[in-house]
Amino acid sequence: MTSSLPNRRYGNGLRRLGGNADATRFYDQHVAADAVHEQIAAHDLCGSFAADHPDEAR
Repeated sequence: MTSSLPNRRYGNGLRRLGGNADATRFYDQHVAADAVHEQIAAHDLCGSFAADHPDEAR
């Protein structure tokens, strides 16, 4: 759930340093994919755990 920001920084850093398009595209795609995965983890995984274990939700 924490990889979107570092991947954005890696892609931007590569662009700044003249990195090739394949390398920057790799990190850019991971920013988008990781944002989706973050939502799935937060809502589906954590949400279902909280629903199943209300005493442990905090």
